[in-house]
Amino acid sequence: FPSHDKKARRGELSYDRIKRGKQESCDNDFLGVIKRWREDMSYMVDTAIIKPYNDKFGKNFRMTSQQREGCNELTRLLWDKIEGRRSDIFGISIMSGKGLGKDAWLSWAIMWFMLFPYAKIACISVSSDQLDKVLWSEISKWLSNSLLREYYTLQSEKLFFNDLDETD
Repeated sequence: FPSHDKKARRGELSYDRIKRGKQESCDNDFLGVIKRWREDMSYMVDTAIIKPYNDKFGKNFRMTSQQREGCNELTRLLWDKIEGRRSDIFGISIMSGKGLGKDAWLSWAIMWFMLFPYAKIACISVSSDQLDKVLWSEISKWLSNSLLREYYTLQSEKLFFNDLDETD
C-alpha cells in the first residue's frame, strides 16, 4: 500500500474501490487487502463478511466470543504450520451445542482458506444433506453479501477463487 493511504493500510477499502480491482492502482490495494486478510481470520471476517452483511441488512451481528477464539486459534495454527513452527498439531476441535454458530464459523474458515494460493479444502459430512442444506447454504449466505462475492464462484459442490484477470 502507498504509505499515505491510511484507509488502504487498515484494509478499509469500500466495495466499489475493490470492485475496480482491474485498474492498476486499485489492483495493488486489493492485493494488499488480501494479504492483510490472510494475516488474521478474525479481521477478514469482521471487515469482508460481517460488516457488509450488517450494512446491507441494517443489523448489528457480531461474532461470538467462541467464534472469535476459533478464528484466532485457526490463524495461529495455520501461520505456525506455514512458518514451520508446529508440526505436532494437526488441527483444532470445536465442540458445542446446537445453534451456536459452528456452521457460520466453518463457512468463514473456508472462505478465509481460499485466500491462500492453491487452496484445496475437502468438505465431508455424515450425509450429503448436511453439506447441501447446511454448509453450502451458510457459505452462500455469507459470501453473497461479502466483499469477496465478486472474486469467488460457488457451485453446487465447489467453491473457487476467480482469476483476477477475468473479473469484471
